[in-house]
Amino acid sequence: GQVEAAAESMRRARVHFELGVDDDPRHVRNTWALATFLTDCPMPEFADRAKAVELIEPVVVQAPNRSEYWVTLGTAKYHEERWAEAVDALRRAIELGRSAGTIEARFVLPLELWKMGEHEQARFELAVADELFHSKRLSYYLYVRRLHQRAHDLIDADGNPTQPLSASNEVERESTDKTK
Repeated sequence: GQVEAAAESMRRARVHFELGVDDDPRHVRNTWALATFLTDCPMPEFADRAKAVELIEPVVVQAPNRSEYWVTLGTAKYHEERWAEAVDALRRAIELGRSAGTIEARFVLPLELWKMGEHEQARFELAVADELFHSKRLSYYLYVRRLHQRAHDLIDADGNPTQPLSASNEVERESTDKTK
């Protein structure tokens, strides 16, 4: 059924990205694309965050001014629970701020800070991310909406862990947001 078809698509995508790196391992865009896939793949059997870190670390050395590479490094390290290193990488991405990936960095950063126990800084960074999220009308991007929700699931306005919203609550909140 659909799960098998999705798994086959992910398997083919991973092979495609791996072939791009095999063809020319010095081509940093190909390596970045594979590392991003291994970091963000929604099917755990195709994700490999440790391999992503291994691939992307030399890329940020070769191209240190590309924010999207730093986002991938920070997100991969987040998944590897290497909080301090992840925070450093995402702060670098935000500082460079030249890619759409910086919105991802804005929402992953508060998660990492929270896990490190830096709750006030996490709340501040989440507020900055929220402002960007709403001012740029990014809520129509499903991936960004999920990051936004994940950050709010961990940190509510009072800084306390919150319960995940049900799908009906999310739809209700979205329709309320559109009327504002």
